[in-house]
Amino acid sequence: MTKSAAINTQIPLDENFFCDGAYYLLTSHSLGKSGIDPHALADILGSPTASQMNDLLRKGVCLPLAFEGDCAMDGGTLFVVGELDARHEKAWIACLTSKLSIPCGKFVMLCGGGDGDGLARAVSGKPADEDYCIYQTTDVPPGDYRVDVLAYLDSDTVMFMDEDSDEDAIREKYAHLPKVDERYVVHLTPLEDDVPLPPLVDEVNWPGVFEFR
Repeated sequence: MTKSAAINTQIPLDENFFCDGAYYLLTSHSLGKSGIDPHALADILGSPTASQMNDLLRKGVCLPLAFEGDCAMDGGTLFVVGELDARHEKAWIACLTSKLSIPCGKFVMLCGGGDGDGLARAVSGKPADEDYCIYQTTDVPPGDYRVDVLAYLDSDTVMFMDEDSDEDAIREKYAHLPKVDERYVVHLTPLEDDVPLPPLVDEVNWPGVFEFR
């Protein structure tokens, strides 16, 4: 599935997208023009050291995302290229920030990332299987991007913010915020200044630690 986005455009994640797992990968068809083979990248992502992961993040090759549970971004994610509207800007609760190099103008979100054949297919330009949609390609203006993954009230990030999370208490705490339909927004803006590397989840050395407002 390929969708087009100009600056200041909102593109929803395809309703058929399905990720039977807790890991997602944001990248581009060109893998940030890194020259790395998709199978080699998948091998790294399968069991990265912190140094290997930070090198990928520093170069903008990809942004892997690790969540606590399966299907975290399915059915409730919006891609925004350019300015975020006032309602979504005010409503987000937690954020994870990195960068991506997308010189090819083909932004990809993939379920997983540790399978070489799956990653190679996702960045090949071939359409996703309609009956097994595990990646989506969005056309964006070529360039380097700051990427903010924004978590909203109904997201796993917020609802399971700690072991003692109580849904009713969380909803009451954030009742003053505007209501949005999305659980997550992947917000891409042209990179103006470099961004700090996101912290990694110790067990897997993937980004997955969100900063709360």
